[in-house]
Amino acid sequence: MRRGFLLFALFVGGLYYGWVWAFNKDGVLHFLDTHRRWRKDWAYYGLAYTYATLNHQSKAEELYSRVVNNFPNSRYREDSLYQEAFSIDQRAGRNKAREKYQQYLKDYPHGRYANTVSNAVD
Repeated sequence: MRRGFLLFALFVGGLYYGWVWAFNKDGVLHFLDTHRRWRKDWAYYGLAYTYATLNHQSKAEELYSRVVNNFPNSRYREDSLYQEAFSIDQRAGRNKAREKYQQYLKDYPHGRYANTVSNAVD
């Protein structure tokens, strides 16, 4: 029984350490930046979504911005641009996000979020 508990405690401690290293110390981001074989647009978008879910808005905005600026033909660019603008809007206010919202409308006038964005800009 003690050995089972010890193994369980080591397992939980390893999960916690892995979680802290991966997200709080930017371990996943470091891995993505140093390995070229990954589809980085997909990985950055997924990681940004995870950071946004964990309320790390500034890191999420940085990663959404990477998708927007570095992958102009990515299928995740439209969502990234909207999510970046929405995150800025929530964190810093509508006036700070207005530039990103306008960029969204310029790049995707008939996009998925066009109605929402046009209402936010007006």
